[in-house]
Amino acid sequence: MAFNHKHLIDITEYSEEDIKLILETAKAFSEVNERAIKKVPTLKGKTIVNMFNEPSTRTRSSFELAEKRLSADSLNFGGSSTSTVKGESLVDTVETLNAYKIDCIVVRDKHAGAPYIVTQNSPASVICAGDGKHNHPTQALLDLYTIWEHKGDFHGLKVAVVGDIAHSRVCCATPCSRPAAWQNPCLAHIKAPTLHYTILFTSGKIIKKYLYRME
Repeated sequence: MAFNHKHLIDITEYSEEDIKLILETAKAFSEVNERAIKKVPTLKGKTIVNMFNEPSTRTRSSFELAEKRLSADSLNFGGSSTSTVKGESLVDTVETLNAYKIDCIVVRDKHAGAPYIVTQNSPASVICAGDGKHNHPTQALLDLYTIWEHKGDFHGLKVAVVGDIAHSRVCCATPCSRPAAWQNPCLAHIKAPTLHYTILFTSGKIIKKYLYRME
């Protein structure tokens, strides 16, 4: 099956067949983690920039480790270590990276839409690793992989997304990633110190919200 996507910005741009191919490929590569020498030449000769303009532990370390195990050359930078603190714009930074003839840019940013802006100003492939409160497609794929690994199929599942929905990128990305499969309503409910927030999903779309403030 051909994979015809250059970027990973919005999970809804991927078909069910696309997602299945990604999950099956990830499953095949998972065996590498069990080897004594955890390295394959799949991305040898490719240069990937991890541009993390927002703090990250799990996402950043996951990308860096995966790139190393796939033999890619990585450049890691972002936040206060870049010239953005001196007023350089995102586009200026991307144009500088373009001069290095890189192959891929992984973008994490506090501003929604930043990864898309990068796609409009660079010939490299772009992966969104979370942008503001907007989206987190790679986390959505990881959620799907975990469900697929444990359940074997998505059809007919009722899925609850639990967490701080007001600040959750995953809440936007994961329920919308498989609208054809999740026909039954998906309930997301969180409890914060002063807030109860419930969202009801069906077919990947928000249909009702309930907000309760606790005094």
